Amino acid sequence: MKKNHELLLNVLRKQNKPISSTKLAELLSVSSRSVKNYVNEINAEHPNTILACKQGYTFNSQAAFTAGKDLVPQTYAERSSYIIKEFFVHHRTQLDLYELCDILYLSYSSIKSLLQKMNKEYEPNKIRFQCRNDQLYVTGSERDKRRFLTSIIYKEATGNLVDISVLKEMFPAIDVMYINELLHTCFKKENCYINDFGYMNLNLHITVMLNSILNQSKTVSSSADKKLENPLAATIIHQLQQHFHVVFQNNEIEEMASMIMMNIHMCQINSPKEIQKSVGDAVYQLSKELIAALNQQYHLRIQEQTLLLPLALHLKNLLARVNQNTTLHNPLLDTIQSACPILFDCALYAADFLYQHCHIQISKDEVAYLAMHIGADVERQDQDVHKLKCVLLCPDYQQNQSFIYNYLLIHFDSQISIVQCVSFLHEINDQTYDLLFTTIPIQDSHPIIQLSPFTNSIDIRDVFNRIEEIIEKRKLAVLHQEFDHFFSPQLFYHEENEESDKFKVIHILHQKLLNQGHVNADFYHDVIRRDEAATTAFGKIAIPHSMKMNANHTRIAVAVSRTGIKWDQHLVHIVLLIAINEKESYLFKELYEALINFCTQDNIMTLLKEAAAFEDFRDIILRFTQ
Repeated sequence: MKKNHELLLNVLRKQNKPISSTKLAELLSVSSRSVKNYVNEINAEHPNTILACKQGYTFNSQAAFTAGKDLVPQTYAERSSYIIKEFFVHHRTQLDLYELCDILYLSYSSIKSLLQKMNKEYEPNKIRFQCRNDQLYVTGSERDKRRFLTSIIYKEATGNLVDISVLKEMFPAIDVMYINELLHTCFKKENCYINDFGYMNLNLHITVMLNSILNQSKTVSSSADKKLENPLAATIIHQLQQHFHVVFQNNEIEEMASMIMMNIHMCQINSPKEIQKSVGDAVYQLSKELIAALNQQYHLRIQEQTLLLPLALHLKNLLARVNQNTTLHNPLLDTIQSACPILFDCALYAADFLYQHCHIQISKDEVAYLAMHIGADVERQDQDVHKLKCVLLCPDYQQNQSFIYNYLLIHFDSQISIVQCVSFLHEINDQTYDLLFTTIPIQDSHPIIQLSPFTNSIDIRDVFNRIEEIIEKRKLAVLHQEFDHFFSPQLFYHEENEESDKFKVIHILHQKLLNQGHVNADFYHDVIRRDEAATTAFGKIAIPHSMKMNANHTRIAVAVSRTGIKWDQHLVHIVLLIAINEKESYLFKELYEALINFCTQDNIMTLLKEAAAFEDFRDIILRFTQ
């Protein structure tokens, strides 16, 4: 069902009397004509679901379309999510299959088909759902079960929370793109770094505020006299007023200025003392305990240093709203509930935690905001995995540390993550970093980039080249560390025929992968189709692969030829047929680039094409990637 249809039905279910199309249009931020179109479309698919009268529309709870849709999972994703939650969140040891049929409104055979599909999807996680004596059980080691729940939450958080397209759909009357461009322009002009979540979080709050102001029945024309000390906040607020023809009142100006500064601070390294001073001892301790509880309950790896400040600031404002008996509407509630059910369950757990510790109850809208904060940190972790983990060593004289921190992230945000800023070497509390930026000469076992203490004297090109050099070494390290996972003697082939071509070699390598159970029979045709679209040969090496990442396991089959294999217009000596499982799709880019960069080196190719046995091939790779 379309999202707008679901939103309309959710509104109607909550009404105890008819509601007009005008009022519905206002609540949904659409036109009255759109509301009438939605009603016609819903009734065409589910007759008599919405009833019309002179006073407006009502939801027909007796219609064939179930009134309890919010409680009954409708899709494969929702049904599998329900079963996963019962076992892994609510810690059920078994489920009665007939009760499950009633809950999910499915036949016994449909339940069996659902479980079969789930077992196929989650096979790489080493988790299996098994039926015995009309009871459903889940099998797998405790370690694999913990990893499975964590992987589900991380998958939900990635790309499912909030982006520009979602905001544009939710608020068609608001020029969301203008807000986005304004924020980027102003922050860049002030040389102030803010990460992607910071931009989206700020854009969401500004959009919600503008939507509320623009839909007020009574407009205010008097000017507000609030003067702001921060020029960045003052500029953004002034530009918003000019563009949207609104006048913010003093309380709105204060709120927006606080949001702008809060989202800047979220992106910078803050000491525990600074956070504690900002939110107070009680909220600070509450936030720390909540993060620890979430990690323990859901086996997450949420880090205090990144989530503590935004969560503590949010809880501080949340507690203030509770005391004032108000709540913050969240237009993404339905989206988050449907797209991220396990993540939303994490937020419900957080809400219960607040009830147990603070004796407060919060609305589902507020729960969805908690889900956004938790999910954003989970998604940030997933993105940061591929970045260099860096430390900045710089004496903090006249805010120099902050200037350099912003400068580095403005230029290299896609490549690095600065996990700590220190003034002295002994203050570094985590020695697992990849790179140390320093403004003072030191000796250290980690890679070091020496910087000028003045940003206008930093050689950007030199820093970029050094970062790329370290990234390339880390990619090669993946080959070294995971070699025996990707490669095996059973997947090695030495070609001695001087007239061999790509079709023969791909067929042989595919057969080896198929015999080991790593791919299916269609893999060969998928690989050929991809190679015919654009050759996968690079000089003397070819790296064929499928456009689908549907292999059972991530593996690489190898063919070596001293005399060469005819590959379109090329003559290649090494063929690396890559099979990628969707669960390890993040590896594809790193593997692909690392293999090309490594194998296209002349000295490496000279050695590799002489490798007549798997052990020879393995020795060369490990020797030159350590």
